[in-house]
Amino acid sequence: MDYRPLNTALDELRLISLLEPVSDHGSKPSALPSPEDDSLVHCVIEHYPLSEESWAQGAISQHRSAFLDWTTKIQTVESEASRRNGLDDGKGRPDRLRFHWGDFVALSYTWGDAQDKKEIVVDGKKVKVQSNLEAALRVLQYKKPLRTGYRIWIDALCINQGDNEEKSREVKRMRLIYKMAADVVIWLGPAAQNSDSAFDLMHTLSDSCKNGTDKALGTALRNDLNHLGLGPWLALSHLLNRSYFSRMWIIQEMCLGGSKAPILCGWKSISWDDFFRALYTFGKHNVDVIFACIDHERKAEGLRPHGLNRNKIIHINDEHQKQAGRAPAQYMPLLDLARQSDASNLRDKIYGILGLMAPNVVPLVGLDYGHSVEQVYTDFARQYIQATNSLEILEQCRLVGSAMPSWVPDWRNKNHYRLFSGRHSTYLAGRPSSAVYSFRFEGRVLDVAGIIIDTVQGLGEAYFEHTTSSKVEDKMCPPDNNNNVYGTEASLKDALWRTLTGDRTLQGLPAPASYSEVLDLPLREHCRNALPSRGARAFSRFLTRSCSLCVAGRRLDSYFSNTPDGFPKTAVDAVERIWRFVRTRRLVVTHSGRIGMVPNEARKGDVIGILVGTDVPILLRKGENTDGSFSLVGTCYIHGVMAGEAMQWVEDGISTVKTISIS
Repeated sequence: MDYRPLNTALDELRLISLLEPVSDHGSKPSALPSPEDDSLVHCVIEHYPLSEESWAQGAISQHRSAFLDWTTKIQTVESEASRRNGLDDGKGRPDRLRFHWGDFVALSYTWGDAQDKKEIVVDGKKVKVQSNLEAALRVLQYKKPLRTGYRIWIDALCINQGDNEEKSREVKRMRLIYKMAADVVIWLGPAAQNSDSAFDLMHTLSDSCKNGTDKALGTALRNDLNHLGLGPWLALSHLLNRSYFSRMWIIQEMCLGGSKAPILCGWKSISWDDFFRALYTFGKHNVDVIFACIDHERKAEGLRPHGLNRNKIIHINDEHQKQAGRAPAQYMPLLDLARQSDASNLRDKIYGILGLMAPNVVPLVGLDYGHSVEQVYTDFARQYIQATNSLEILEQCRLVGSAMPSWVPDWRNKNHYRLFSGRHSTYLAGRPSSAVYSFRFEGRVLDVAGIIIDTVQGLGEAYFEHTTSSKVEDKMCPPDNNNNVYGTEASLKDALWRTLTGDRTLQGLPAPASYSEVLDLPLREHCRNALPSRGARAFSRFLTRSCSLCVAGRRLDSYFSNTPDGFPKTAVDAVERIWRFVRTRRLVVTHSGRIGMVPNEARKGDVIGILVGTDVPILLRKGENTDGSFSLVGTCYIHGVMAGEAMQWVEDGISTVKTISIS
């Protein structure tokens, strides 16, 4: 394709106008096309200004205010006056388009297989685009907004992908483009794997929340998993496992799309509000039902249990509130999402969410695709620490043997989860003091103020959810003593169940005393009754693998009743929290007799430190350098030091703050 340069003085962008569908024989289709229709999609690309001079007369602002109709399919062309002015017809169009040239929406989609391409016609010339985009355009050409004055911005076509200078410039503008778009249209792909049924199910669940029948529907489903028919839950599982939801760039696009953003799949559509209501609001009282229905239908197809990606959906919805000014910033969850997402260019793990980062972080990050991945990650970590005056990014670190300093998170490693993945940390280990730090040795060594509180003595077996490790270092390691810093057996048992749950609920609140019932649950995977949930299975596997670990002179499993009668329903929340908490971690017994949870990479002799102004303890290992610096292994939960106790020791003169160097 031939591109002419964008006029930056006018804040220009390229936009696509989809033309009225025409068959290859020159006639208009008499009905909506089938998915097999082979007529080419026709469109034109033109330049449009976003500068203030381009606002339509009487436009109050450039921010979206309309509720566009993405359900109606238009077969005939509306009048040019209607297309130009977009006058309200009572079916969801705004009073007036915002710019004198019209208005625009932006497309959020996944590029897909680079080799799988189809032809469209752009400015009268045939052009090959990836097939998922072609499928989106084929549906969108019939959608009402794009036939009544709206253009559409699509990155693959509206950015000159062969011009790195323009690409870097436009990537910096992505926040502006998606924020200003009248709608962000989320395209999940063509209909497949009974996806129409999944959309019908989501509408049913959402409607039950709106009319107050969600609890009754949950009860009906508990009594009969097939209450809503056969297949919709499996279809929903397949839908949420589509590649779209794992793509890096969709985080920023969905976050900026707002709560009214339309989600399209084939000819079906649902608003983000209804989508979230179906998957989260309905699940507030019925999360066990959702997973039971999905597991039931997946098992019937010979598939293993699978989650719903709800964490990503929850964090994105929280970001909607932040973008609307109704909630505080949440940068750590955004970085969690980036870690777990797929990016063809690994630099985009940072660049892809830059538009959502703190305003004082963004100017420090030089967006340059010419820099190595390691340089991009290192520069970002240092700039984030300096801009936020915080060491919270250390919670994202895991010792994986990269060439970067150990205090730099390696976003390529998906096998890491923070102790609590909420908006803000729920612990206060190094509080209420502020972080004290400095950089040296060309910014590669991080000097921080902190105290060393203990040493790793014993370790449970490293926990991997779907497999086991044959590595010697991942096997159980017995402690050298029988110390118990908690004093009594009752206090130790209390510390044990609180350690397994991180002493928090799923919402990050202090764990209730009822969670202590995990001490009465069966340890074996094959108890008398089938284990009811992924949490129950995780609890059983995690503890069974370390059942002989010596804790204060006794086997770990001796602290559990280990009754074979199955799991009570009241334990569902506790074991679900355990499932989330123990992923990629192992139990630890320290030299002084504390118990806790440390990364799988922990080794005997590692030291436990608490840095001034941080929320969670860190695990450190003596480095090979002669300067006495440490490598950061990761963060950990150590029961009894998570609420600022170590800082009180400093005030009482029991401990002394020292400089800890991390390289």
